[in-house]
Amino acid sequence: MKKITEFFSQSFLNVTLIKKQLIGFSIALCIASLFALLMFFSPSFLEVFRLKMLDIRFRLRPSRPQLQNIVFVEMDQHAIDELGRWPWPREKFAGIISELKRQGARYILFDVLFTAPQQIVVEKEKIGGLLGLREGNQTLLHFIDQVSEALASGAIETDQVPGYLHQIKSGVGDIEGIVSANLEGTLLDNDRLLALSLEEAGNVYLGHMLEVLYLAADRERFRVFDLLFAHIRKHLREEGRIEVSQLKGDYAKEAGLFSDKELAEFIERARITVLLEDNLGLTLDEVGKRLSVASLPEMRAVYYDSLYGVIDEKIRRFLKKDREADFTSLIWDEEIVDPDLIALFRKRFDTIALTEKMCSDFGLRISGPIDRLYPALEMSPPIRLFEETMKGTGFLNAIPDVDGVVRRVPLLVRYNDVAFPQIAFSLLLEMLEVSSEDILFIPGKAIILKAGRASGEGEGNREIVIPVDENGQLFVNWAGPWRDSFTHISCADIYRLWQLRGNINKNRTLSEKELEDAGLEGRLKEDMDRLSSLSAKIEPLVKDNICIIGLTAPGTHDYNPVPLEAAYPMVGTHANILNTILKHDYIIPVDRSIQIALLFIIALFFGFVVPRVSAVKGLVFSVALGATYLYVAFDLFFSKNIWLNVIEPVSTIFLTFSGITLYNFISEEKEKRWIKSAFGHYVSKNVMEDILRNPDGLRLGGDRRILTVLFSDIRSFTTYSEKRKPEEVVSILNEYLDEMTKIIFNNNGTLDKYVGDEIMAVFGAPGRMDDATHAYLAVKTAKEMIERLAVLREKWVSEGREPLDIGVGINTGEMVVGNMGSYERMDYTVIGDAVNLGARVEALTRDYRCYIIITEFTYGYVKDRVVVKELDSVKVKGKNKPVVIYEVIDLKKEPQPC
Repeated sequence: MKKITEFFSQSFLNVTLIKKQLIGFSIALCIASLFALLMFFSPSFLEVFRLKMLDIRFRLRPSRPQLQNIVFVEMDQHAIDELGRWPWPREKFAGIISELKRQGARYILFDVLFTAPQQIVVEKEKIGGLLGLREGNQTLLHFIDQVSEALASGAIETDQVPGYLHQIKSGVGDIEGIVSANLEGTLLDNDRLLALSLEEAGNVYLGHMLEVLYLAADRERFRVFDLLFAHIRKHLREEGRIEVSQLKGDYAKEAGLFSDKELAEFIERARITVLLEDNLGLTLDEVGKRLSVASLPEMRAVYYDSLYGVIDEKIRRFLKKDREADFTSLIWDEEIVDPDLIALFRKRFDTIALTEKMCSDFGLRISGPIDRLYPALEMSPPIRLFEETMKGTGFLNAIPDVDGVVRRVPLLVRYNDVAFPQIAFSLLLEMLEVSSEDILFIPGKAIILKAGRASGEGEGNREIVIPVDENGQLFVNWAGPWRDSFTHISCADIYRLWQLRGNINKNRTLSEKELEDAGLEGRLKEDMDRLSSLSAKIEPLVKDNICIIGLTAPGTHDYNPVPLEAAYPMVGTHANILNTILKHDYIIPVDRSIQIALLFIIALFFGFVVPRVSAVKGLVFSVALGATYLYVAFDLFFSKNIWLNVIEPVSTIFLTFSGITLYNFISEEKEKRWIKSAFGHYVSKNVMEDILRNPDGLRLGGDRRILTVLFSDIRSFTTYSEKRKPEEVVSILNEYLDEMTKIIFNNNGTLDKYVGDEIMAVFGAPGRMDDATHAYLAVKTAKEMIERLAVLREKWVSEGREPLDIGVGINTGEMVVGNMGSYERMDYTVIGDAVNLGARVEALTRDYRCYIIITEFTYGYVKDRVVVKELDSVKVKGKNKPVVIYEVIDLKKEPQPC
């Protein structure tokens, strides 16, 4: 505890560290704030990175637990090879449905659209049977002629007439039966066959498509278009005309979403609509003349769009009054006589009536703000024949994220003011016995199923909470790659079973002789064996299970990227939705507020640590912290399905490190420039480099160390300066000081200060060196100073100037070295008794008439390297014990290396 206290005390007393700490916190907070804003507004480019990082977790994660009662019945390449090219005749689907039902399938879900009727097929091999119609018809006509002639001639009594008429009636009935039987055998209506199999199975779900506005911008444009279009129509009826400028004035904000050209097109469309509402029979030419349009071809598309819009509006109003009304009533009600218009009304009536029936039969009136669901403009439902015979329906749309990858699916979509379920969700509602009024939608939170049988896995009744986003989308927890998840069988195997069963039943109607004559006796036994073998393989996979039928053949269109695979059959979406909900295996995004708080915690922690360590240690710490965060995020996803964002926190870590490192670099460069400026005139190059490597050594305050101090003073300089002009004194003094300072620097000494003519130098600081070394360098410096002074004296004499003379005193001992002064101004110097002793020794050079005097303390370090003469044992001020002093005679020669 004491060490920790000392550590923090020392840190907070260190101004440089405090400054770095504050800067570190500031950089960390700025970067964290930036990413918090990005996290809050979530721009698309960041969302893509975030989702891609989630995809990596999906791919690295082992497969999730999967429901065992889901089987894919694939329209794969094998099925295409066996049943023929796609699309297949619907009688083949009828056979597949019948066989799946026979094998005990609990539900059958089609990821296939049946939105248009299929053409009735003529069985060419049976067309010959119609020839019998001609013979039967001729016989009946001949009999009628005979009866007529007999009645006219009186050959038949009146009481016999009913009998003959009864024979004629029977004959007509026979002909009708023959016609019906032959037509049914000759014309194959695949739609009716499929409808019959749907009705008999009673457990088939067919899909439909919706034109969904899933982009917020598209939804807003569509809303504003409706608003502006209604305003334009109203204004046209009241005022007769409207201009773009007027529209922009009335609805400046809304009109701003569209260009002037688009607004002009809206006005043109509204003018055409108003004309057609008043007179639906107006042709394109007539509308063009009334509007004075120069180019009819350019107006053609707008005209027909407006015409369809008016027709649709009339049909909807008509059906709103009576949903069961027929088409004839509509035509009479609208007084339509033009054949082309009647054809248009017929086409649109069938479509709209079917979608209205879909809304009535399968739309959900849920609790909650339905307007928050994605809106749909158009529906492509199954044909009416299938709508009346299927068990249920749901949309097949899968909405990709901004990068084109399908990760989430809307469970509900709004159409005609009712909610339509996704097809797997529709099936789920049936399985769990959830009614429409028991569904509650809470945007951004959940879809709650308030009643039902929970999961159907023996859990009993309870409320089911399905987490969804603002628009009712479920984040699908993809169970695994396509081939590694759920059970897969081919449609070819199911269809082959149905064919085998049909062949066997047909052959069983033949007698043994007929089988023998046709050579089918062995074939029947072979088919029965194949049926038994294949049925034993298929039945365990199908019985009591959910069979999902979809296209998976390579090269087909129904593939999209998902987190696990770049090309995933979209039929797999339905199984993954069911698995996610029934297994309660939901992806759980961490709340945004928690992630933002975590972002700031990481940033502050990082801002505290990094300024205290070197760049290398900071990098290691950054990598370690980033790796730890990634590990935690991945582990949470693998074990708990918790989705923790990694882009913002990891980016915060490395950008904070980069910012602090950059600041430190700039700060250190600035500090080095200051040091060079401050110490360039005081220390040697080597000492300067040492300071730059360790600038913390220059903090305010001092260290107690063994150092050597050198004092040099010009003798009788006061008298010398009084006799001469100031300019002459300054000139000779500068020359002297310059030469002496160079010698000090050359021996790695530090110039402490000039005090008039006195020089004070320190050896051994601020850099570090051995005590004997700095003591020797000080003595060597003094010797070289005297030698250099001799040269200068000769020069000054030759110049006619009086030479100077100096004395040098040296002492080695413990002293305090560091920056002394205040935070505003400081000097690097040494203080202590050892320093004072050095100054006293220098003064003794005058008394002993010598150039260099060292103390016994310095001599103890250099005695083997210098030649000295003991001068005396003196008692100096501040010292009780006498100090031995020595005169330096010379330096001993250093031994030369061999």
